[in-house]
Amino acid sequence: MEERFKVVYRGRLQPGFAVANVVARLVEMAGMDQAQAEKLLSKSRPTVVKRNLDQQTAERYCARLESVGMQMEAVAEPGETPPEAPVPETPAVAEPGTAAEAALPPPAPEPIAPSFTTPAAGADNPYASPQADLHLPRDTAQGIWLKQPKKVPASHGMHWIGTAIGMFLGHPWKWMGLVLVFIVIQMIISLIPFLGTIISSLLGMVFAGGLALAAQNQAEGKDFDFSYLFAGFGPPRNRLILAGVLYLGGFMLILLFIGLLAILLLGVSPSDFMSGREVENQEAILQAMAYKMPILFLLGMVLVLPLIMAEYFCIPLIALAGCGVWSAFKLSLRSCLINWLPFLVYGLSILAVSLVLMLGATAMAGIMAFLAMDDGGPSLILSFLPMLGMVLIMVPFGVIFGLSVFTSFRDIFHRDA
Repeated sequence: MEERFKVVYRGRLQPGFAVANVVARLVEMAGMDQAQAEKLLSKSRPTVVKRNLDQQTAERYCARLESVGMQMEAVAEPGETPPEAPVPETPAVAEPGTAAEAALPPPAPEPIAPSFTTPAAGADNPYASPQADLHLPRDTAQGIWLKQPKKVPASHGMHWIGTAIGMFLGHPWKWMGLVLVFIVIQMIISLIPFLGTIISSLLGMVFAGGLALAAQNQAEGKDFDFSYLFAGFGPPRNRLILAGVLYLGGFMLILLFIGLLAILLLGVSPSDFMSGREVENQEAILQAMAYKMPILFLLGMVLVLPLIMAEYFCIPLIALAGCGVWSAFKLSLRSCLINWLPFLVYGLSILAVSLVLMLGATAMAGIMAFLAMDDGGPSLILSFLPMLGMVLIMVPFGVIFGLSVFTSFRDIFHRDA
């Protein structure tokens, strides 16, 4: 008798995939409802998805579900297995306590490549109706993510920080470890001559995408490990790098424009400026700087602020919601504009905490230094302890600030937040 196989979900996702994305793809491809998909992925132990299949069909199931982001395996079933009942057209959620067998229609007889492509007209689609499109658009938010940002109350600016603190306290050592490794990697890359700073900035976008995936897993009650720091090098890598290129390019263009404008307004010849020759009327130039430079600074802020808003949510929109680069920029800019009031509350709160930390550490350092002037010796060493404490405080503060970007993104773009 022909050996029969069962398709088993190992209870883990492939590196670089977030639960939210996989749920969205199962809903899109397999016709599952969201609750069924979430229930299947909530299993942390091996779970049977399909039984009583020949080896070729089981491997096709595994290939398709692995392309979605699940870790699968085809396992031989012991002994004889009675024929499986006909599969209903509409998937049914498995009863609690039973094997979570997703009611998936049988795969097409032709080999299935692990990619998301639109089937040709008339082709047999194994996971949806014949009219379904298996391509997951990258320029619109899918599944649990809204296609457009929502407006939230001003009080949510404080809520973002509180939620971020809660996430940090849930796994403090993991988050600090991830961030410290990230900082060390960035410092090493920046040592590369000429291009080190640019490369570290671009790869920083990719690493940040991995951290966003880790934060999303934690928000959904899933665990994460250090491999998530490199999860951004999966599917969203190229889009994250392109977003970094556009952001840096836009920033450099603004700086170049402000610089040229400053040279012209101050009456300095561009040739004299480039050659480094001493210019005439230096006193008049200094007087002009007194009132023209603040104007140039404000103009620079006006130009840079929209760029910062366009980049603010760009990373999670690409890494989590699967957006394209241009769509991510537009959605991020729109979300910041319509939620300017909670962002104002958020920004003032972050600024207040930063000032308190800096003033506290400075005051303590001053007191210790004053005592050291009288006693010398050990007291002089103690004067550096507040600065060391400042460094130890800034690492968690930096982690919380990064997590607050994710919590604000989730609050504005998550369908059920």
